[in-house]
Amino acid sequence: MATVYVSFGSNLGDRASHISDAIALTSEFITWQFITPLLETKPYGKIDQPTFLNAVGKGYTNLTPEELLKALLDVEEKLGRKRDGRWGPRTIDLDILTYDDLVLHSEVLTVPHPDLHNRDFLLKLLCEYFPEWYHPTFKKNACDLLDDLTTRMPATFENDNLRRVLAALGNPHERVKTIYVTGSSGKGSVAAMIAALFNNDVGLFLSPFVCAPSEMVKIDGQELDLSVFKQKVLSVAEDLNVELTPFELLTGSAYLAFEQAKKEWAVVETGIESEQDATNVKKHDITVVTALGMDHRDLFPDYEFYVDQLIKSLSGPVISLSPLPGMDAAVVTMVKYHVEKYKVTLDGTEALVDGIGNIHTRMLGLHQIWNALLAGEAYTVATGKAPEFSLLRGVALPARIQVVRKDPLLIVDGGHNAPAFESLVKTINDLGVSPVRIILGLVKGKDPEVALSYLKRLSSQILYYPPFSDRALAELPGIPTLPDLYPTLNEPVPTLVAGSFYLAGPVLRYFNACHWS
Repeated sequence: MATVYVSFGSNLGDRASHISDAIALTSEFITWQFITPLLETKPYGKIDQPTFLNAVGKGYTNLTPEELLKALLDVEEKLGRKRDGRWGPRTIDLDILTYDDLVLHSEVLTVPHPDLHNRDFLLKLLCEYFPEWYHPTFKKNACDLLDDLTTRMPATFENDNLRRVLAALGNPHERVKTIYVTGSSGKGSVAAMIAALFNNDVGLFLSPFVCAPSEMVKIDGQELDLSVFKQKVLSVAEDLNVELTPFELLTGSAYLAFEQAKKEWAVVETGIESEQDATNVKKHDITVVTALGMDHRDLFPDYEFYVDQLIKSLSGPVISLSPLPGMDAAVVTMVKYHVEKYKVTLDGTEALVDGIGNIHTRMLGLHQIWNALLAGEAYTVATGKAPEFSLLRGVALPARIQVVRKDPLLIVDGGHNAPAFESLVKTINDLGVSPVRIILGLVKGKDPEVALSYLKRLSSQILYYPPFSDRALAELPGIPTLPDLYPTLNEPVPTLVAGSFYLAGPVLRYFNACHWS
Protein backbone atom coordinates (compact mmCIF):
# COMPACT_ATOMS: atom_id res chain seq x y z
CA MET A 1 0.00 0.00 0.00
CA ALA A 2 1.14 3.55 -0.69
CA THR A 3 1.43 6.19 2.02
CA VAL A 4 -0.42 9.33 0.99
CA TYR A 5 -0.83 12.78 2.49
CA VAL A 6 -3.99 14.57 1.39
CA SER A 7 -5.21 18.07 2.19
CA PHE A 8 -8.82 19.02 2.90
CA GLY A 9 -10.15 22.57 2.47
CA SER A 10 -13.53 24.31 2.45
CA ASN A 11 -14.74 27.92 2.54
CA LEU A 12 -18.40 27.66 1.52
CA GLY A 13 -21.43 26.65 3.57
CA ASP A 14 -20.94 24.42 6.59
CA ARG A 15 -17.20 24.06 6.14
CA ALA A 16 -16.59 21.59 8.96
CA SER A 17 -19.39 19.32 7.74
CA HIS A 18 -18.08 19.36 4.20
CA ILE A 19 -14.66 18.24 5.44
CA SER A 20 -16.23 15.61 7.68
CA ASP A 21 -18.23 14.26 4.74
CA ALA A 22 -15.09 14.22 2.60
CA ILE A 23 -13.23 12.22 5.24
CA ALA A 24 -16.05 9.70 5.35
CA LEU A 25 -16.24 9.32 1.57
CA THR A 26 -12.48 9.07 1.09
CA SER A 27 -12.35 6.38 3.78
CA GLU A 28 -13.76 4.03 1.14
CA PHE A 29 -10.40 4.03 -0.67
CA ILE A 30 -7.94 5.48 1.90
CA THR A 31 -7.26 3.92 5.31
CA TRP A 32 -6.67 7.02 7.42
CA GLN A 33 -4.00 6.82 10.09
CA PHE A 34 -4.46 10.38 11.37
CA ILE A 35 -6.19 13.58 10.30
CA THR A 36 -5.17 16.89 11.85
CA PRO A 37 -7.54 19.23 13.66
CA LEU A 38 -9.11 21.92 11.49
CA LEU A 39 -7.13 25.10 10.97
CA GLU A 40 -8.81 28.34 9.91
CA THR A 41 -6.77 30.19 7.30
CA LYS A 42 -6.98 33.25 5.10
CA PRO A 43 -7.70 32.65 1.39
CA TYR A 44 -4.64 31.81 -0.69
CA GLY A 45 -4.15 33.66 -3.97
CA LYS A 46 -7.64 35.12 -4.50
CA ILE A 47 -8.27 37.00 -1.25
CA ASP A 48 -11.78 38.42 -1.84
CA GLN A 49 -13.57 35.30 -0.57
CA PRO A 50 -14.45 33.68 2.79
CA THR A 51 -11.80 32.16 5.05
CA PHE A 52 -10.99 28.46 4.81
CA LEU A 53 -10.96 25.52 7.15
CA ASN A 54 -8.07 23.19 6.33
CA ALA A 55 -6.79 19.84 7.49
CA VAL A 56 -4.21 17.29 6.38
CA GLY A 57 -4.57 13.53 6.55
CA LYS A 58 -2.08 10.69 6.41
CA GLY A 59 -3.34 7.36 5.14
CA TYR A 60 -2.74 4.28 3.02
CA THR A 61 -4.23 3.30 -0.34
CA ASN A 62 -4.04 0.58 -2.98
CA LEU A 63 -4.95 3.04 -5.72
CA THR A 64 -2.41 4.29 -8.22
CA PRO A 65 -1.75 8.06 -8.20
CA GLU A 66 -4.01 8.57 -11.23
CA GLU A 67 -6.75 6.40 -9.72
CA LEU A 68 -6.47 8.31 -6.44
CA LEU A 69 -6.80 11.64 -8.25
CA LYS A 70 -9.95 10.45 -10.03
CA ALA A 71 -11.44 9.15 -6.78
CA LEU A 72 -10.79 12.48 -5.03
CA LEU A 73 -12.33 14.42 -7.92
CA ASP A 74 -15.41 12.18 -7.70
CA VAL A 75 -15.74 13.00 -4.00
CA GLU A 76 -15.46 16.72 -4.75
CA GLU A 77 -18.21 16.41 -7.33
CA LYS A 78 -20.48 14.52 -4.91
CA LEU A 79 -20.02 17.32 -2.36
CA GLY A 80 -20.97 20.05 -4.83
CA ARG A 81 -17.55 21.35 -5.89
CA LYS A 82 -17.84 23.83 -8.77
CA ARG A 83 -14.66 24.68 -10.67
CA ASP A 84 -15.12 28.34 -11.54
CA GLY A 85 -11.46 29.32 -11.78
CA ARG A 86 -8.19 28.86 -9.97
CA TRP A 87 -8.20 29.71 -6.24
CA GLY A 88 -11.93 30.40 -6.24
CA PRO A 89 -14.29 29.54 -3.35
CA ARG A 90 -15.25 25.89 -3.02
CA THR A 91 -17.35 23.58 -0.87
CA ILE A 92 -14.50 21.11 -0.75
CA ASP A 93 -10.97 20.92 -2.08
CA LEU A 94 -8.95 17.70 -1.96
CA ASP A 95 -5.31 17.64 -3.03
CA ILE A 96 -2.71 14.90 -3.11
CA LEU A 97 0.28 16.40 -1.33
CA THR A 98 2.62 13.41 -1.59
CA TYR A 99 2.33 9.77 -2.66
CA ASP A 100 5.13 7.73 -1.05
CA ASP A 101 8.32 9.38 -2.31
CA LEU A 102 7.03 9.56 -5.87
CA VAL A 103 7.99 12.47 -8.13
CA LEU A 104 5.54 12.60 -11.04
CA HIS A 105 4.82 15.14 -13.80
CA SER A 106 2.05 14.13 -16.17
CA GLU A 107 -0.62 15.97 -18.12
CA VAL A 108 -3.18 15.26 -15.40
CA LEU A 109 -1.19 15.09 -12.17
CA THR A 110 1.90 16.55 -10.51
CA VAL A 111 3.23 14.92 -7.35
CA PRO A 112 4.37 16.30 -4.96
CA HIS A 113 1.77 19.06 -5.16
CA PRO A 114 3.57 21.77 -7.16
CA ASP A 115 2.61 24.59 -4.79
CA LEU A 116 2.97 22.77 -1.49
CA HIS A 117 6.23 24.44 -0.47
CA ASN A 118 4.56 27.86 -0.82
CA ARG A 119 1.51 27.14 1.36
CA ASP A 120 2.38 27.96 4.92
CA PHE A 121 -0.93 26.70 6.32
CA LEU A 122 -0.28 23.19 4.98
CA LEU A 123 3.36 23.24 6.06
CA LYS A 124 2.30 24.29 9.57
CA LEU A 125 -0.01 21.28 9.85
CA LEU A 126 2.58 18.90 8.43
CA CYS A 127 5.28 20.36 10.69
CA GLU A 128 3.21 20.05 13.86
CA TYR A 129 1.52 16.70 13.32
CA PHE A 130 3.72 14.74 10.90
CA PRO A 131 7.40 15.20 11.83
CA GLU A 132 8.23 12.10 9.78
CA TRP A 133 6.99 13.68 6.54
CA TYR A 134 9.52 14.99 4.04
CA HIS A 135 9.32 16.52 0.58
CA PRO A 136 10.55 14.05 -2.07
CA THR A 137 12.00 16.81 -4.27
CA PHE A 138 13.48 19.20 -1.73
CA LYS A 139 14.47 16.39 0.67
CA LYS A 140 13.34 18.49 3.64
CA ASN A 141 10.75 18.11 6.34
CA ALA A 142 7.83 20.51 6.67
CA CYS A 143 9.41 22.55 9.47
CA ASP A 144 12.47 23.28 7.34
CA LEU A 145 10.33 24.16 4.33
CA LEU A 146 8.26 26.50 6.48
CA ASP A 147 11.46 28.20 7.59
CA ASP A 148 12.63 28.43 3.98
CA LEU A 149 9.33 29.94 2.89
CA THR A 150 9.63 32.82 5.33
CA THR A 151 13.25 33.63 4.46
CA ARG A 152 12.78 34.38 0.77
CA MET A 153 12.43 38.09 1.31
CA PRO A 154 12.59 40.43 4.32
CA ALA A 155 9.28 41.16 6.00
CA THR A 156 10.22 44.27 7.93
CA PHE A 157 12.40 47.39 7.85
CA GLU A 158 13.95 46.65 11.23
CA ASN A 159 17.45 45.40 12.02
CA ASP A 160 18.13 46.63 15.59
CA ASN A 161 17.47 43.19 17.09
CA LEU A 162 19.90 41.59 14.67
CA ARG A 163 22.54 44.18 15.60
CA ARG A 164 22.16 43.22 19.26
CA VAL A 165 22.46 39.52 18.54
CA LEU A 166 25.52 39.96 16.32
CA ALA A 167 27.13 42.21 18.93
CA ALA A 168 26.69 39.44 21.51
CA LEU A 169 28.34 37.04 19.04
CA GLY A 170 31.34 39.35 18.80
CA ASN A 171 30.27 41.27 15.69
CA PRO A 172 31.32 38.63 13.14
CA HIS A 173 29.87 40.75 10.31
CA GLU A 174 32.41 43.49 11.05
CA ARG A 175 35.32 41.09 10.48
CA VAL A 176 34.34 40.39 6.88
CA LYS A 177 34.76 42.95 4.12
CA THR A 178 31.58 43.29 2.12
CA ILE A 179 30.60 44.31 -1.38
CA TYR A 180 26.98 45.38 -1.16
CA VAL A 181 24.86 45.02 -4.31
CA THR A 182 21.66 47.04 -4.52
CA GLY A 183 19.36 48.42 -7.21
CA SER A 184 16.11 47.42 -8.87
CA SER A 185 17.20 44.87 -11.46
CA GLY A 186 20.28 42.74 -12.05
CA LYS A 187 21.45 42.50 -8.43
CA GLY A 188 21.71 38.72 -8.35
CA SER A 189 23.53 38.53 -11.68
CA VAL A 190 26.05 41.20 -10.63
CA ALA A 191 26.64 39.60 -7.23
CA ALA A 192 27.25 36.17 -8.78
CA MET A 193 29.61 37.72 -11.34
CA ILE A 194 31.62 39.50 -8.65
CA ALA A 195 31.99 36.20 -6.79
CA ALA A 196 33.13 34.51 -10.00
CA LEU A 197 35.81 37.18 -10.58
CA PHE A 198 37.15 36.32 -7.10
CA ASN A 199 37.27 32.72 -8.40
CA ASN A 200 34.47 32.16 -5.86
CA ASP A 201 36.91 32.60 -2.95
CA VAL A 202 34.24 34.65 -1.12
CA GLY A 203 31.00 34.36 0.77
CA LEU A 204 27.93 35.00 -1.40
CA PHE A 205 24.47 36.03 -0.21
CA LEU A 206 21.60 36.19 -2.74
CA SER A 207 17.95 37.13 -2.20
CA PRO A 208 15.43 35.76 -2.97
CA PHE A 209 15.88 32.17 -4.16
CA VAL A 210 14.26 30.87 -7.33
CA CYS A 211 14.26 27.08 -7.14
CA ALA A 212 15.61 26.20 -3.69
CA PRO A 213 16.61 28.09 -0.52
CA SER A 214 20.12 26.63 -0.72
CA GLU A 215 20.79 29.06 -3.59
CA MET A 216 20.89 31.98 -1.17
CA VAL A 217 24.13 31.39 0.74
CA LYS A 218 27.39 30.03 -0.69
CA ILE A 219 31.03 29.83 0.38
CA ASP A 220 33.71 29.06 -2.19
CA GLY A 221 30.95 28.58 -4.75
CA GLN A 222 29.30 25.78 -2.75
CA GLU A 223 25.83 25.90 -1.26
CA LEU A 224 26.00 26.01 2.52
CA ASP A 225 24.01 24.25 5.24
CA LEU A 226 23.31 27.03 7.73
CA SER A 227 21.59 24.90 10.40
CA VAL A 228 24.49 25.04 12.90
CA PHE A 229 24.89 28.80 12.45
CA LYS A 230 21.15 29.37 12.78
CA GLN A 231 21.17 27.49 16.08
CA LYS A 232 23.96 29.71 17.41
CA VAL A 233 22.14 32.88 16.36
CA LEU A 234 18.83 31.67 17.79
CA SER A 235 20.44 30.67 21.08
CA VAL A 236 21.86 34.16 21.55
CA ALA A 237 18.56 35.74 20.54
CA GLU A 238 16.77 33.69 23.20
CA ASP A 239 19.34 34.68 25.83
CA LEU A 240 18.77 38.35 24.94
CA ASN A 241 14.98 37.83 24.84
CA VAL A 242 14.76 39.35 21.36
CA GLU A 243 12.85 38.03 18.37
CA LEU A 244 14.40 37.86 14.92
CA THR A 245 12.48 37.73 11.67
CA PRO A 246 13.30 34.70 9.48
CA PHE A 247 15.22 36.94 7.07
CA GLU A 248 17.23 38.45 9.94
CA LEU A 249 18.02 34.94 11.14
CA LEU A 250 19.19 33.95 7.67
CA THR A 251 21.29 37.09 7.23
CA GLY A 252 22.89 36.87 10.66
CA SER A 253 23.68 33.19 10.15
CA ALA A 254 25.28 33.96 6.78
CA TYR A 255 27.51 36.67 8.24
CA LEU A 256 28.54 34.29 11.04
CA ALA A 257 29.32 31.54 8.51
CA PHE A 258 31.41 33.89 6.36
CA GLU A 259 33.43 35.02 9.39
CA GLN A 260 34.03 31.50 10.68
CA ALA A 261 35.14 30.39 7.20
CA LYS A 262 37.70 33.23 7.43
CA LYS A 263 36.55 34.79 4.19
CA GLU A 264 38.20 38.14 3.55
CA TRP A 265 35.34 39.25 1.31
CA ALA A 266 31.63 38.56 1.05
CA VAL A 267 29.29 39.70 -1.72
CA VAL A 268 25.89 40.61 -0.31
CA GLU A 269 22.74 41.25 -2.35
CA THR A 270 20.20 43.39 -0.53
CA GLY A 271 16.73 42.14 0.29
CA ILE A 272 14.96 45.51 0.14
CA GLU A 273 16.64 48.70 -1.02
CA SER A 274 16.73 50.37 2.42
CA GLU A 275 19.29 51.08 5.14
CA GLN A 276 16.99 49.19 7.53
CA ASP A 277 17.29 45.96 5.56
CA ALA A 278 18.89 43.16 7.57
CA THR A 279 21.86 43.06 5.19
CA ASN A 280 22.71 46.62 6.29
CA VAL A 281 23.63 45.85 9.88
CA LYS A 282 27.09 47.08 8.91
CA LYS A 283 28.68 49.77 6.78
CA HIS A 284 29.82 48.07 3.61
CA ASP A 285 33.29 48.48 2.12
CA ILE A 286 32.05 48.84 -1.47
CA THR A 287 28.59 49.41 -2.90
CA VAL A 288 27.38 48.50 -6.40
CA VAL A 289 24.14 50.02 -7.74
CA THR A 290 22.52 48.22 -10.67
CA ALA A 291 19.70 49.42 -12.96
CA LEU A 292 17.06 51.56 -11.23
CA GLY A 293 13.29 51.66 -11.62
CA MET A 294 10.30 51.75 -9.31
CA ASP A 295 9.86 48.56 -7.31
CA HIS A 296 8.07 47.35 -4.17
CA ARG A 297 5.07 49.63 -4.64
CA ASP A 298 3.53 48.05 -1.55
CA LEU A 299 6.42 49.40 0.56
CA PHE A 300 7.44 52.67 -1.11
CA PRO A 301 4.86 55.37 -1.95
CA ASP A 302 6.66 56.72 -5.02
CA TYR A 303 9.89 56.55 -7.01
CA GLU A 304 11.43 59.60 -5.33
CA PHE A 305 11.01 58.03 -1.88
CA TYR A 306 12.26 54.67 -3.19
CA VAL A 307 15.47 56.22 -4.57
CA ASP A 308 15.94 58.27 -1.40
CA GLN A 309 15.81 55.12 0.73
CA LEU A 310 18.21 53.35 -1.62
CA ILE A 311 20.71 56.24 -1.53
CA LYS A 312 20.64 56.26 2.27
CA SER A 313 21.68 52.59 2.28
CA LEU A 314 24.92 53.19 0.34
CA SER A 315 28.34 53.11 2.00
CA GLY A 316 31.95 52.94 0.88
CA PRO A 317 33.02 53.72 -2.69
CA VAL A 318 29.94 53.55 -4.94
CA ILE A 319 30.03 51.96 -8.39
CA SER A 320 26.86 52.54 -10.37
CA LEU A 321 25.49 51.51 -13.73
CA SER A 322 24.21 55.02 -14.53
CA PRO A 323 24.41 58.42 -12.80
CA LEU A 324 22.68 58.53 -9.42
CA PRO A 325 20.39 61.41 -8.41
CA GLY A 326 21.89 63.63 -5.74
CA MET A 327 25.28 61.98 -5.44
CA ASP A 328 28.50 61.33 -7.36
CA ALA A 329 29.50 57.70 -7.76
CA ALA A 330 33.18 56.77 -7.83
CA VAL A 331 32.61 54.97 -11.14
CA VAL A 332 29.65 55.14 -13.55
CA THR A 333 30.10 52.23 -15.94
CA MET A 334 27.78 53.48 -18.70
CA VAL A 335 29.83 56.67 -18.78
CA LYS A 336 33.23 55.00 -18.55
CA TYR A 337 32.70 52.25 -21.12
CA HIS A 338 31.43 51.91 -24.67
CA VAL A 339 30.13 48.68 -26.19
CA GLU A 340 31.21 48.69 -29.84
CA LYS A 341 29.17 45.69 -30.91
CA TYR A 342 27.43 42.69 -29.40
CA LYS A 343 25.57 39.55 -30.39
CA VAL A 344 22.90 37.63 -28.49
CA THR A 345 22.14 33.99 -29.31
CA LEU A 346 20.22 31.28 -27.51
CA ASP A 347 23.58 30.14 -26.10
CA GLY A 348 24.78 33.43 -24.60
CA THR A 349 25.98 36.98 -25.24
CA GLU A 350 29.26 38.25 -26.63
CA ALA A 351 30.35 41.88 -26.85
CA LEU A 352 33.35 43.95 -27.85
CA VAL A 353 34.03 46.69 -25.28
CA ASP A 354 36.42 49.59 -25.89
CA GLY A 355 39.53 49.22 -23.76
CA ILE A 356 38.50 45.76 -22.54
CA GLY A 357 38.12 43.48 -25.52
CA ASN A 358 35.63 40.65 -25.82
CA ILE A 359 33.33 39.71 -22.95
CA HIS A 360 31.23 36.56 -23.15
CA THR A 361 28.44 35.61 -20.77
CA ARG A 362 26.27 32.54 -20.74
CA MET A 363 23.30 34.66 -19.71
CA LEU A 364 21.38 36.43 -22.45
CA GLY A 365 21.19 40.15 -23.17
CA LEU A 366 23.28 43.28 -23.56
CA HIS A 367 22.37 44.19 -19.97
CA GLN A 368 24.44 41.20 -18.82
CA ILE A 369 27.49 42.76 -20.47
CA TRP A 370 26.87 45.93 -18.44
CA ASN A 371 26.42 43.76 -15.36
CA ALA A 372 29.79 42.16 -16.11
CA LEU A 373 31.42 45.60 -16.34
CA LEU A 374 29.85 46.57 -12.99
CA ALA A 375 31.24 43.38 -11.46
CA GLY A 376 34.65 44.07 -12.96
CA GLU A 377 34.79 47.55 -11.44
CA ALA A 378 33.82 46.20 -8.02
CA TYR A 379 36.54 43.56 -8.23
CA THR A 380 39.15 46.16 -9.19
CA VAL A 381 38.20 48.51 -6.35
CA ALA A 382 38.34 45.59 -3.91
CA THR A 383 41.64 44.08 -5.05
CA GLY A 384 43.46 46.67 -7.13
CA LYS A 385 43.68 44.10 -9.92
CA ALA A 386 42.20 43.95 -13.40
CA PRO A 387 39.37 41.42 -13.70
CA GLU A 388 39.63 38.26 -15.77
CA PHE A 389 36.33 38.42 -17.61
CA SER A 390 36.82 34.89 -18.93
CA LEU A 391 35.81 33.72 -15.45
CA LEU A 392 32.26 34.91 -16.20
CA ARG A 393 31.64 32.44 -19.02
CA GLY A 394 30.08 29.89 -16.69
CA VAL A 395 27.95 32.23 -14.56
CA ALA A 396 24.26 31.43 -15.09
CA LEU A 397 21.56 32.13 -12.54
CA PRO A 398 18.12 30.56 -12.95
CA ALA A 399 15.24 32.54 -14.48
CA ARG A 400 17.41 35.28 -15.97
CA ILE A 401 16.00 35.12 -19.53
CA GLN A 402 16.75 31.41 -19.39
CA VAL A 403 16.30 29.22 -22.44
CA VAL A 404 14.64 26.11 -21.04
CA ARG A 405 13.81 24.56 -24.39
CA LYS A 406 14.87 25.51 -27.92
CA ASP A 407 12.24 23.68 -29.97
CA PRO A 408 9.57 24.77 -29.44
CA LEU A 409 11.19 27.74 -27.76
CA LEU A 410 10.52 28.21 -24.04
CA ILE A 411 12.15 31.13 -22.24
CA VAL A 412 11.65 31.77 -18.51
CA ASP A 413 12.39 35.09 -16.83
CA GLY A 414 11.73 36.32 -13.30
CA GLY A 415 12.21 40.06 -13.86
CA HIS A 416 9.34 42.11 -12.49
CA ASN A 417 9.96 45.85 -12.89
CA ALA A 418 10.52 48.39 -15.65
CA PRO A 419 14.30 47.95 -16.17
CA ALA A 420 13.90 44.17 -16.12
CA PHE A 421 11.05 44.20 -18.65
CA GLU A 422 12.98 46.66 -20.83
CA SER A 423 15.99 44.30 -20.86
CA LEU A 424 13.74 41.33 -21.57
CA VAL A 425 12.06 42.99 -24.56
CA LYS A 426 15.40 44.16 -25.99
CA THR A 427 16.94 40.71 -25.59
CA ILE A 428 14.02 38.92 -27.27
CA ASN A 429 14.18 41.42 -30.14
CA ASP A 430 17.96 40.93 -30.42
CA LEU A 431 17.37 37.19 -30.66
CA GLY A 432 14.86 37.76 -33.45
CA VAL A 433 12.52 35.13 -32.02
CA SER A 434 9.37 36.88 -30.85
CA PRO A 435 7.38 34.39 -28.76
CA VAL A 436 3.92 33.63 -30.07
CA ARG A 437 2.57 33.43 -26.54
CA ILE A 438 3.44 35.09 -23.22
CA ILE A 439 2.43 33.72 -19.82
CA LEU A 440 2.63 36.50 -17.24
CA GLY A 441 2.45 36.28 -13.45
CA LEU A 442 2.79 39.08 -10.90
CA VAL A 443 2.78 39.46 -7.13
CA LYS A 444 1.54 42.40 -5.09
CA GLY A 445 3.71 45.49 -5.25
CA LYS A 446 4.49 45.01 -8.94
CA ASP A 447 2.95 47.23 -11.61
CA PRO A 448 0.73 45.38 -14.13
CA GLU A 449 0.51 48.40 -16.43
CA VAL A 450 4.29 48.60 -16.69
CA ALA A 451 4.56 44.86 -17.36
CA LEU A 452 1.91 44.92 -20.08
CA SER A 453 3.26 48.09 -21.70
CA TYR A 454 6.53 46.26 -22.38
CA LEU A 455 5.28 42.75 -23.10
CA LYS A 456 2.67 43.92 -25.63
CA ARG A 457 5.62 44.99 -27.78
CA LEU A 458 6.50 41.32 -28.14
CA SER A 459 3.13 39.64 -28.57
CA SER A 460 -0.59 40.27 -28.65
CA GLN A 461 -1.24 36.87 -27.10
CA ILE A 462 -0.72 37.39 -23.37
CA LEU A 463 -2.18 35.00 -20.82
CA TYR A 464 -2.12 35.36 -17.04
CA TYR A 465 -1.26 32.72 -14.47
CA PRO A 466 -0.95 33.67 -10.77
CA PRO A 467 2.49 32.94 -9.34
CA PHE A 468 2.86 30.30 -6.64
CA SER A 469 2.81 32.74 -3.73
CA ASP A 470 0.31 34.01 -1.18
CA ARG A 471 1.20 37.49 -2.48
CA ALA A 472 0.12 36.63 -6.01
CA LEU A 473 -2.28 38.83 -7.94
CA ALA A 474 -5.13 36.41 -8.65
CA GLU A 475 -6.02 37.98 -12.00
CA LEU A 476 -5.38 40.92 -14.32
CA PRO A 477 -8.39 42.79 -15.73
CA GLY A 478 -8.65 42.32 -19.48
CA ILE A 479 -6.10 39.49 -19.61
CA PRO A 480 -7.36 35.89 -19.90
CA THR A 481 -6.40 33.72 -16.94
CA LEU A 482 -4.86 30.40 -17.87
CA PRO A 483 -6.66 27.48 -16.15
CA ASP A 484 -3.80 24.97 -16.38
CA LEU A 485 -0.15 25.93 -16.54
CA TYR A 486 1.86 22.80 -17.21
CA PRO A 487 -0.24 21.26 -20.01
CA THR A 488 -0.08 24.64 -21.76
CA LEU A 489 3.71 24.75 -21.45
CA ASN A 490 3.90 21.33 -23.11
CA GLU A 491 2.03 22.55 -26.19
CA PRO A 492 4.22 23.00 -29.32
CA VAL A 493 4.01 26.80 -29.19
CA PRO A 494 6.96 29.19 -28.66
CA THR A 495 6.37 30.64 -25.19
CA LEU A 496 7.79 33.22 -22.81
CA VAL A 497 7.07 32.92 -19.07
CA ALA A 498 7.67 36.25 -17.32
CA GLY A 499 6.93 38.53 -14.38
CA SER A 500 7.88 36.70 -11.19
CA PHE A 501 10.48 34.41 -9.67
CA TYR A 502 7.54 32.78 -7.85
CA LEU A 503 6.21 31.64 -11.22
CA ALA A 504 9.60 30.97 -12.79
CA GLY A 505 10.81 28.67 -10.00
CA PRO A 506 8.02 26.07 -10.25
CA VAL A 507 8.28 26.11 -14.06
CA LEU A 508 12.03 25.45 -13.90
CA ARG A 509 11.54 22.66 -11.37
CA TYR A 510 8.87 21.10 -13.59
CA PHE A 511 11.29 20.99 -16.52
CA ASN A 512 14.24 20.00 -14.30
CA ALA A 513 15.97 23.18 -15.48
CA CYS A 514 17.03 24.88 -12.24
CA HIS A 515 20.63 24.50 -13.42
CA TRP A 516 21.40 25.61 -16.96
CA SER A 517 22.24 22.71 -19.24
